[in-house]
Amino acid sequence: MNNKNFRLCLNKELNEILNSYYLYLMNNNIETKQSIEYVHYILENLDVKKYIDIFAFENNLSCNGIFIPSNHSILISKDYLKKIQIAHSLNFLSKEKLILEYFTLLFHEINHVLQFKTIIEFNNSLITKILNISIYLKKIANYNEFLFHNLFSDEIEANINSGILIYNFAKSNPNLKIDMENVEKNLIYYLTIGYINQKNILPCSQIKFLHSILLNQVFFENEYCLNDTEKLLYGFSKGEETNKQLLKSYQTQKLCLDIKERRSVL
Repeated sequence: MNNKNFRLCLNKELNEILNSYYLYLMNNNIETKQSIEYVHYILENLDVKKYIDIFAFENNLSCNGIFIPSNHSILISKDYLKKIQIAHSLNFLSKEKLILEYFTLLFHEINHVLQFKTIIEFNNSLITKILNISIYLKKIANYNEFLFHNLFSDEIEANINSGILIYNFAKSNPNLKIDMENVEKNLIYYLTIGYINQKNILPCSQIKFLHSILLNQVFFENEYCLNDTEKLLYGFSKGEETNKQLLKSYQTQKLCLDIKERRSVL
């Protein structure tokens, strides 16, 4: 069984689309027709347009954003956008940070589309098996899913990949003069959020933790041949040095966050 899957990648054309979209949003609202057109350009570039018929900003969502495979849609919460816009108006959040927060959420949901594409087109791959396990565990969690949301394999991958893509975008566009210190904090947040559950630092394997809590079962990781990057992306046991570096990054980020950038205001 191979490890085939589709990954977010900042290619040249996508970088140009994001550069133009970023400049557009610096002077315009997110919830516009032109903004939605930019998203469709992104979906076309990543070759997932056939999986998305609807991209929309919606009221009364129970989450910040969601990909719904059954009706081929990505929905972004208007309440979430209002929240970060209020934070911006109160000077808790710069316009630059507001846009990057939105971009990160957008690509998190697009990463879920890529996961869906992997399941459909590489149905015998090892990654597909892991993603299906994650989906099954979410169903078992049911209404308690929000307690463990960032610990599921598909969410860990979406958080990390979206954070990395936004970091690479900011680094590749010095003309935009994006504050790289804030972008690095953003990346560290998404690299480490899967380690934290209700302020408790988890053991190094999220998938083992979830099997124990939700199924009262032992998950045997040795049946899955993953490289170090894949272990990080899907919540498997990491090496001791990797764990040390991740937790050090989390603690450093926690200590050095400026009060104006605290996520509690969001």
